[in-house]
Amino acid sequence: MPRYQTTKIQLSGYRMLVRQIEQAFSSRATSRLTSPLSQQTLTFIVGGFVAMLIPAAGLFMSFFAPRADQNGASMIITKSGGMYVMYDSELHPVTNLASARLIVGKADTPKVVKDSTLAGQPRGHLMGVPSGPNNLSQRFDETAKWTVCDRHTDETDLSLTTSNSMTTTLFAGTDSMSSSVTPMPPNDAVIVKLASDPKQLWLINKGSRVGVGAQDMATRSALGISPEQAADAIQISEGLFNAIPAAPALTTPFIANRGQVNPALPQVLNGDVILTSSVDGTRQYYAALEAGVQPISEFVAQLLVNTGSNQITSMDRESLAAVPLASDIDVARYPDRAPTFRSPHVLCWSWERDAKALRATTTVLSGESLPVSPEKANQVVQLLKSSGSVVTASASLMTPGKGWFVRVTGASPTSHADEQLLWIDDTGVRYFIGPDEDGKYDRPVHALGIGGRDPLPIPWQIAKLYAPGSTLSKQAAMTYHELLPDDLHQKAVTDRTTPLAGADHVPG
Repeated sequence: MPRYQTTKIQLSGYRMLVRQIEQAFSSRATSRLTSPLSQQTLTFIVGGFVAMLIPAAGLFMSFFAPRADQNGASMIITKSGGMYVMYDSELHPVTNLASARLIVGKADTPKVVKDSTLAGQPRGHLMGVPSGPNNLSQRFDETAKWTVCDRHTDETDLSLTTSNSMTTTLFAGTDSMSSSVTPMPPNDAVIVKLASDPKQLWLINKGSRVGVGAQDMATRSALGISPEQAADAIQISEGLFNAIPAAPALTTPFIANRGQVNPALPQVLNGDVILTSSVDGTRQYYAALEAGVQPISEFVAQLLVNTGSNQITSMDRESLAAVPLASDIDVARYPDRAPTFRSPHVLCWSWERDAKALRATTTVLSGESLPVSPEKANQVVQLLKSSGSVVTASASLMTPGKGWFVRVTGASPTSHADEQLLWIDDTGVRYFIGPDEDGKYDRPVHALGIGGRDPLPIPWQIAKLYAPGSTLSKQAAMTYHELLPDDLHQKAVTDRTTPLAGADHVPG
């Protein structure tokens, strides 16, 4: 049998033919331009490299990334929810975030750690302010707007007595109120009274309140207040009453030498009212004074007539024009005429000032329902009833999740008083911020993490209506506790597992 020799060229050609057949089966192509397995091989190599890189990166990060242990943190929160602060080489449970930051002196965020981290750590007593805030997220509004509203209801209970017929609600920010209340027109007025002194009437008009004496029948008559209107005066809360600025009482103006013959007009007496008509027929009133005559409003003229002055209608304009004008009576504090009386179910006072403005704007508003939109009805926080002589509101509304860093100022639009610093959280609780041992506020403010911008102004007449909280200071936080003091404002929680009828009702 003859022996056939196989050369290297034949063997190479055979192998090439086999690979071409494999390529034809795998990729349906016989061009042999690329290796059929080159792409798969590259993918396999890259995948293997990445597979080895991932655990290597994890090992590397385990040395440098934060771990679920204390790792030098001054404030920690365990996964079970306990908050602790490292002080004097001991780990102390702390009452709240504000206290923890005041103790360590910086606005750190507590580090979340495993519960096992506590094992082996030196432990200390409970520290901190008993009722400080845990949320110190701050609003950065450019405009401060604060509003207090009274709401009256005509509802009665089964005993035919009106129980809790009035509530007082606080609104913070320009975004908290709806348009259900509007500014009172200048000639509108509301008659109000305090529950502590129901015989004393007050007139809310032109953004202020003025007293109307129970025996001052001249003023009541000039205002047009009937006995029925006096009896139906709206009750006003002490908080809203104190917020609305007081104006001088609408008593009869003082006139020197009243009742004596006027030097310039012998036919009239000092204090008499001279009535003339202008070219267009409009009535004009003048008061005869020692120094001449003064134009007055219809209301002031009625006051003078009600207290014994004569009304002169026979004087010609030529004689009147020859008499010098006087300005003894402050007519600006009197209304032009008897106002139109309203009895709104909602009465509000609003104070607004831009952060860079020199003057605030105050407004009295009225309406028939609280300025709470339906989508914000569930954001209203009911405040606990105050005890003793402390006067607070019934409820508070502000955007949830953020509080207000504020400084107390005066209620006057032109006030530039810079007084106490406060933190008002989103539940309607106010906290005084105390100074450090040097009497300065920079360190406690920055420790709390709220010093990113200047505090917004707030009038004390509204600030004091928020529920009182603890003072936030390092001295108050550096306190050991075994038993926290009782809360004088505490209230038992009502069991609400069973839905109440009308629970979805929007405050009106």
